[in-house]
Amino acid sequence: MKKYANFAGMKMRFKPILPALMMIMLPAFLSAQIKVHPVAEYDFQFRYNTSSEVASPFHGISAGARVTIPTSNYFSFNLGLQYRYAFTNRPVAYYNIQKGDASISDHNIEAPVTFGVGIPLKNGRRFFIDLGPTASFNMYSAMKPSVGVLGYRVGESYNLHKAGLAQRWNLFGCGTLGCEFSDLLTVKAGYRFGFLNQGSETETIKIHSITAALIFNF
Repeated sequence: MKKYANFAGMKMRFKPILPALMMIMLPAFLSAQIKVHPVAEYDFQFRYNTSSEVASPFHGISAGARVTIPTSNYFSFNLGLQYRYAFTNRPVAYYNIQKGDASISDHNIEAPVTFGVGIPLKNGRRFFIDLGPTASFNMYSAMKPSVGVLGYRVGESYNLHKAGLAQRWNLFGCGTLGCEFSDLLTVKAGYRFGFLNQGSETETIKIHSITAALIFNF
């Protein structure tokens, strides 16, 4: 009985030590495994309506950060958060007589979640494929029509959300191919397809994007 009592006492003394060791070792483990990288991305968007007509192509520029969590030498889990600004100019007609143009801009916060497969190459390079969804929240969308009057360009900007012509949320399916160059830079290109309607109740607009991105590995 005394032997078991001593063992129980030792167990009780070691209980506070284990959490302390975990707290000391956990940051070192995480820093060795998890990597955070700045990301800059460009995308070329096509927006299709219910008649399969293509609106003026949009240009998108985004910046943010990506967190890579390796699960093995070949697989990884990736999380991201970035701001995307998209813009375009398209021709418009006023009363079918006076022609002009309209500038449209979107401001979005996006959170990609992807699963990656990487293949080591020579000279420290690595080829990879990323697949997964991206949730997108549209903070603000605006349109500013502009028409020439006596040599001047006039027009007033208005909120597309208040006008019922834009939606807040979208969900993209994303696939990318890329190459990691040593510990400095990763280049990738991909395709995004928006599942949700971005138009009004009477017009469906789907977004297709071709993307190119730089990930800085430092």
